[in-house]
Amino acid sequence: MVAVLISDQHGAGWSTWADPVCWPDIMFDPWIVDLMLSQSYTQQQINDRIRAHCAVKYLDCHPVNLYSAPVLKIHWVPVGSVFRVVEYDGLESIEFRDQIEWLVA
Repeated sequence: MVAVLISDQHGAGWSTWADPVCWPDIMFDPWIVDLMLSQSYTQQQINDRIRAHCAVKYLDCHPVNLYSAPVLKIHWVPVGSVFRVVEYDGLESIEFRDQIEWLVA
């Protein structure tokens, strides 16, 4: 499985609002995933560390939406899956290619 970081609430999309220079790196950032899986920090400490990390690592691809860090969630996607992140008003979700019904004209 591959960890994909997405916004879990309305406001600002984490991966869909990211600057194309740093996308998709910010969506798969292993440091953020490890931090979020850690049981050693409070949510506020996690948010502060994510903001500090992104301010350094993604400095050249501003504006990284650091305000959405408090509502990040990890969505696990099977390796090799074809998917996209869709967004409505900042709330993001994962759609898999084989789960989308296409219409033919």
